[in-house]
Amino acid sequence: MTLCNKSFSATQFALLSALSAVGRVYVGPIAGWFVEAHGWSTFYIFSVVAAVPGIALLLLCRQTLEHTQRTASFMPRSEFPQAYALALGS
Repeated sequence: MTLCNKSFSATQFALLSALSAVGRVYVGPIAGWFVEAHGWSTFYIFSVVAAVPGIALLLLCRQTLEHTQRTASFMPRSEFPQAYALALGS
């Protein structure tokens, strides 16, 4: 919980834990419909493609967290000019 404000850490943890259940509760029925309509192979390919942005974000967060733990300060935005330009659509 390095990135959380200590006075709100319990609330932030509860919200993030609840957010992790979204996939199970809301995406499950939609995935079942998708498999019925398009088949398992198409669903698998769709799942892999949908996971790529999350994996890229995870790698970026890992690098940012390592920097935060090493220096006890957040990484400046100037470290990722291409990523911010891509995110802003510039």
